Amino acid sequence: MTFKEYITLYKIPIGTTTIECRDLGITDLIGINDFTNLERLDVNGNLISEIPSLENLTKLKYFYCGRNDLHELPL
Repeated sequence: MTFKEYITLYKIPIGTTTIECRDLGITDLIGINDFTNLERLDVNGNLISEIPSLENLTKLKYFYCGRNDLHELPL
């Protein structure tokens, strides 16, 4: 499942401040930058191998991404 499929399936509103999508087999985070009010993002236990730049998510305080296939994080 892609991130876009997840937000469509669960009808996640763009203005949400928290997204928790643990252990769902999510493969990417394409579209995450549309959530500019996001303060907390939890994507633990998925199949993500690359994190896009999160620099426009200026309200993001907590980002959990353990148990994925990541080799580096964006700065």
